[in-house]
Amino acid sequence: MHILSALLGFIYLVSGFAKAIDIKEFYYTITNYGFQPLNFLAPLIVIFEIALAVSLILRIRLKLSAVVSSVTIVVFTLMFTYAYVFRDVEDCGCFGSLGTGTSPIWFFLRNILILIISITVFLLYPKETIIAPYKKSVFFFMLLITAYLVGFTYNNPIKLSSGKKNVFVYAKSNIKDTPLGKYAPESSDFSYMLYFFSYSCPHCLNSMENMKQYTTSGFVDNIVLVGTGAKESLDYYNNNFKTDYQHIDISEEAMKEAINTLPVPVSFFIVNDTVRKIWQGTLPVHQNLRKIRYLGDYRSN
Repeated sequence: MHILSALLGFIYLVSGFAKAIDIKEFYYTITNYGFQPLNFLAPLIVIFEIALAVSLILRIRLKLSAVVSSVTIVVFTLMFTYAYVFRDVEDCGCFGSLGTGTSPIWFFLRNILILIISITVFLLYPKETIIAPYKKSVFFFMLLITAYLVGFTYNNPIKLSSGKKNVFVYAKSNIKDTPLGKYAPESSDFSYMLYFFSYSCPHCLNSMENMKQYTTSGFVDNIVLVGTGAKESLDYYNNNFKTDYQHIDISEEAMKEAINTLPVPVSFFIVNDTVRKIWQGTLPVHQNLRKIRYLGDYRSN
């Protein structure tokens, strides 16, 4: 039984610390799930996961911890199910920027297993009445470390410009009817991606390798890079990131006018002049973007 609770706690511990070391990526995950009004809860969710992990590993109020684990995994599963069905998200982002992409089938199987283990721990483990002092010390020490990591990587990453519309209102719109229209490629490509980024943003630059797969695999016909930043950052970008894509350099104000959201990167996938998908954050490998993968189907219509 101790092994089951420790295994359960280890899963939450890895998940929590993976998010804590890059809280911005977790903000992006919540946004891409379709729950942008709740992304301010990202730091609290991470701290909650670590607290639950320590409680399970050290067997602190284990029956209560098992109940909380069961409810948590059900809630997380329902949220991902919504994102998968209505937002075309295939990678759950459960392990933050450390994750390499999890298939939906593996996600559901894993969560069912976690739920079974949680229920088993609740049913079989005796109720604990006394908590050893050292367990309390370890518990609060781990929360302190987590809070430090979250605070270190926290910089209010998701923030709408005052008085502006949410960028996701562009979904299913004709690009010519949005502020994005001026950045559409000059060629008459059937499908393309508009990639808004900053030259000094690590998450933006980390997407460049995955981006190359989008055109080489035929995922999209073309990519337009729309960047902003100081001259020094632009020089660094030009010297270290060579691409054949069209590149448009704009001011920070023009960037805010176009996408109405901070921070970059923000990607718009356009098919036949219609905004088919919007992705905020580091670009995943193209296989993890489900419906946009079927551009060939749209062509046949």
